[in-house]
Amino acid sequence: MKHLSRNPPRVQHYIICYDITEDRIRRKVVKYLEGFAWRIQYSVFRCDITERHMAQVKLDLLQLTQAADHPLLLITPLCANCFAKVWQVGRCKEENPAAVLA
Repeated sequence: MKHLSRNPPRVQHYIICYDITEDRIRRKVVKYLEGFAWRIQYSVFRCDITERHMAQVKLDLLQLTQAADHPLLLITPLCANCFAKVWQVGRCKEENPAAVLA
């Protein structure tokens, strides 16, 4: 009998940006994002996670920012082709070889 092998979950590139005026809420969001993402700028992070993980990230960010006055959260997925075309000048806020964009 043949076993059906499961494909491992596919990892996707994401850019996460925020604009939150309340210091306390912003600090919580930063601490949360630093747990799995690389900081590119003060309010811009990049991560490579599965779609399932991203679904949880969205829920967590909504929970963390629910008391904020007009928070802006932006999450942009980047396919491998688009990711390869990203252009960046300057150094990331956080240096990590995997985090440096092409």
